[in-house]
Amino acid sequence: MRTEVDRVVGGDEAPVRVAAPFVLLDSFPAPLPASQGFVLAALGLTADGIPRFLAAEVAGGEEEEAWHAFLTRLAAVMSHRPLLVCAPGEPALRGLRKVYPHTHVQVSVSHSLRWWARQAEGAHRAPWVAEVRRIFAAPDLETAVTRFRAWRLRWRHRDHRAVEALEADLAAHLAFYHFPRRLWKQLRTATAVRKAFLRALQAGILGRPVPDGARAGAAGRGGLVFYRTVNAPEADGPPPADPRWHGATAPNSPDVGRSPVGATV
Repeated sequence: MRTEVDRVVGGDEAPVRVAAPFVLLDSFPAPLPASQGFVLAALGLTADGIPRFLAAEVAGGEEEEAWHAFLTRLAAVMSHRPLLVCAPGEPALRGLRKVYPHTHVQVSVSHSLRWWARQAEGAHRAPWVAEVRRIFAAPDLETAVTRFRAWRLRWRHRDHRAVEALEADLAAHLAFYHFPRRLWKQLRTATAVRKAFLRALQAGILGRPVPDGARAGAAGRGGLVFYRTVNAPEADGPPPADPRWHGATAPNSPDVGRSPVGATV
């Protein structure tokens, strides 16, 4: 594996092109010396599930505009459109769909679980979370949908907000089932991104944060700092052919966000 540090846009060196069939996104508070912002980070996965850190930068917030700016710069160094991108929440999803409107979307299950758990009543939180986890641990898509239906019937009168939130975007929460089984655990959640960022930071791959006033000003991010890196594997070619989808509705179809459980549930 060959690691390159990408130049600032407009610098002397052209950016390295990198292929990653799958991309995981996450955001979290920036470490020192840029602790006033949030890190937006991307981790790539090869077709065999090998993680490769792609890029990160510090933005003033986690809103759609920040994600759109970050993903636009990431897309500029990607050699191919990813087959699937796992995103941590709605702002990232909106920015992602502007940059990659035809890429399959997976909502990070771990991020949703944390939000849903906060909505659940204290006395019911533990059994509620346990049942939700069973949905995403199902051995196939059909079983996952069956478990969702049963869970919805039991909990919709107690915690209707969380039930409605999952039902409205169930297709994107279950997108990982349309890809090889060996990748399910990696594709359904974005928790590996922060760990990869910290390892890259400690290993010196990211170098030092540098001022980015021109681009930050253009993006309305207040002239914060960003981390430059492109992890470019030497032997990586184009991503594999898009796998055949099971079922009628793909998560990135015009029906994105529509629950696959159907109107007759």
